[in-house]
Amino acid sequence: FFWLGTTIYIAGSHLYTSLFLANVRPVDALDWINAMIAGLVQDLLVKPMFFAALFGTVSSMVLCCRPDVKRAIEVEYMQQEKPRLESQDSIFDESDSEASLSGAQEQAVVPWAPRPPEESIPFS
Repeated sequence: FFWLGTTIYIAGSHLYTSLFLANVRPVDALDWINAMIAGLVQDLLVKPMFFAALFGTVSSMVLCCRPDVKRAIEVEYMQQEKPRLESQDSIFDESDSEASLSGAQEQAVVPWAPRPPEESIPFS
């Protein structure tokens, strides 16, 4: 049912547009086509690029001005434990690998928790 409805809608749209263009002067039809192309370019290219640049700039400013947010992102996404390769284990002897593992177990990542609003530092 969906495809049938979609096909009928598209056919009706084409028929409506063709009837419109057949009943206007060629100059007006060309103006309408130019406006339609400009609208498509604006909706499909200009607006997405503008919002991508805007969101990238705002997020960069937030990361620059709020080091606590940057730290939270680093803790959550960038400091995940990496799997060790077997070839890395073979370069250490048993005593070195046990010492390095016990040292690694002692270092715990402290989870970041947001401060309540009353403790937050306002923007200055």
